[in-house]
Amino acid sequence: MAGHGVWHLGAGVLLTLGPVVAVRSLGGESVWVVVAQAGTVATVLGVFAAPRLPIRRPLAVAAVGAAAYACPLAAFAFPTALPAPAVVVTAAYVVAMLGVGMLTPLWETVVQQRVEPQALGRVDSFDALISFAARPLGLAAAAPVAAWAGAAAPLLTAAALVAVVNLAVLALPEVRRRTAEGTAQPVPA
Repeated sequence: MAGHGVWHLGAGVLLTLGPVVAVRSLGGESVWVVVAQAGTVATVLGVFAAPRLPIRRPLAVAAVGAAAYACPLAAFAFPTALPAPAVVVTAAYVVAMLGVGMLTPLWETVVQQRVEPQALGRVDSFDALISFAARPLGLAAAAPVAAWAGAAAPLLTAAALVAVVNLAVLALPEVRRRTAEGTAQPVPA
């Protein structure tokens, strides 16, 4: 859940600064529209692909999917240093949103399998609270920090946090353990 909160925080930073960077350094508003629409298509593809793929470690895939959100955060930090910057940031955002699209059905399925029914509402509520509280924090903090330190600082900080927190989840034995459908036992509340 902490990983979800951190990538939502990063999403708030990107959704605040991404359009500004696109307008100032990537060619204008139309670039941001292309980035956002390509990300939407990738999210839908990820949502449809996840249940159809033979995924043996869904929590690991979900953690890597969330960590992929570091890609566009880093790409938007220094767009002028990239070859074909609009193409690179669009590709980075597509990778991130494909990962987020896969994360969502995998996470929800694992929660349903591993959490006792009487605790499911509380677990889902806590997950939603963390996620929905973190994004506005990113939205609110990005602009003042960027005004003080430049746009690269909050974007790179968010990228590092997203990558580290979500990839650290892979160190947990429960995440690395293979989960075959129907074999997971609910975790007591």
